[in-house]
Amino acid sequence: AKSWRPVMIPLVNTLLAEDDKDRRMAVFIEACSKLKEYENVEAPSILEMALWKGKLKSGWSNDGAKRQALDRGECRCVCGSN
Repeated sequence: AKSWRPVMIPLVNTLLAEDDKDRRMAVFIEACSKLKEYENVEAPSILEMALWKGKLKSGWSNDGAKRQALDRGECRCVCGSN
């Protein structure tokens, strides 16, 4: 996934410096569109991290039968994020 900063910082700077109302609105719409794209890309990663963290904290197997020592790779496989 691409980093949002190199794209968004120039857009925000342009938005803040633009005096023309129509051009400012066009830049604003472009910035909102880009934010939606990044939101759609980042959301699954955030969900995966939350599931992984929860599984790592609990240490319980999927059936709840016993505690298990899990590393990150194992958590990723069993947390349901695949």
